[in-house]
Amino acid sequence: MKPNDKSSRLSQIFLWIIARIFLILVFVPSQLQISRAEKAFTPLFNGRDLTGWIGDPRLWKVEDGVIVGSTAKLQIQQNSFLSTTRSFTDFVLRVSVKLVQGNSGIQFRSEQHPDYVLEGYQADIDDKKFFGMLYEEGKRGLMGYWGEMTTQQQLAIFSRADLSGWNQYEIICDGDRIRLKLNGHIVCDIVDPKGARAGVIGLQLHTGDPMKVLFKDIEIQAPRIGAKGKSTKQRFQAANGFQVEQVASDELLGSVVNLSFDHLGRPVIAREHGGIHILLDGNNDGIFEQVKDFSTQVQTAHGMHYLGSGDLLVNANGPKGPGLYRLIDDNGDDQADSTTLIAPSQGRIGEHGPHAILTGLDGSLYVLYGNHAYPDVPV
Repeated sequence: MKPNDKSSRLSQIFLWIIARIFLILVFVPSQLQISRAEKAFTPLFNGRDLTGWIGDPRLWKVEDGVIVGSTAKLQIQQNSFLSTTRSFTDFVLRVSVKLVQGNSGIQFRSEQHPDYVLEGYQADIDDKKFFGMLYEEGKRGLMGYWGEMTTQQQLAIFSRADLSGWNQYEIICDGDRIRLKLNGHIVCDIVDPKGARAGVIGLQLHTGDPMKVLFKDIEIQAPRIGAKGKSTKQRFQAANGFQVEQVASDELLGSVVNLSFDHLGRPVIAREHGGIHILLDGNNDGIFEQVKDFSTQVQTAHGMHYLGSGDLLVNANGPKGPGLYRLIDDNGDDQADSTTLIAPSQGRIGEHGPHAILTGLDGSLYVLYGNHAYPDVPV
């Protein structure tokens, strides 16, 4: 190699190194931005009111950007919960909590039942012993891992809590792996194949002596639905000329047992152990990103039939038990103003219970029942 060739070669190597450094400087910030976007947290509490949540209004309120739960003015006979209207699967949840007194908890992947009752996983909040423990409300209770720990290990977890100030809980659900962080410390990390994989998030008020608890900065990082037209061919086989598009996420929908459409053509869903909800597409891009509660007075509606604008018949569990109910929105605000039992059901809502409501060719309404139920009306 001649001297000038060597110089030329070194110049090429130098330029190559500079080019690589330039590429790193150009592309790394972009990748970091993408990473931050993917890991963005979405608020579950708007800091103003309880939109997106369901609970006993006598027990829960918002003050100065904080959710306040208290039983000081109302003694409760069973644990009562403020719960999200949405269901979630895998996620990272962050909640700041301050326990004034008593026993509380943060529910997740939980089942919604009537009378503001939840069953499922709970990150415990307690001023005596269990702050930081994973519990299962209404099911297994104390999880097996807790009994395998020594008293010293349990007390070490409890010591992570600040009983006089704010605490940050971080709950990470990834398949059957559940992790809890309390004030930055891992306090639970288990694999639980028997546990639920989806459900609502809730905040607990416990029975017993009067109690008070505060929550704020509630945010979640969960998978979001992709762009309009995202293919789902890996799950469905469409006939020629047809295609399948996902228009609402699993987290938004939850466990749906019925679907209808209102007078504006909007999807209306009934959730298992939940109420009646209208799906909303705020930016008209064909993707539904919000839900509005049409009624929380009825639960698990296995039959829905619109008689007219804001006039809905449902076969569901309601304030007077299972039966055929009429829900009417009098003022057009997309929320039922009255709930009237038309016909009680002998037999519970379920796979073999009260089902579809249809208009026949003769103009009459037909109500279908399974073999374990029938209408309790004169024939």
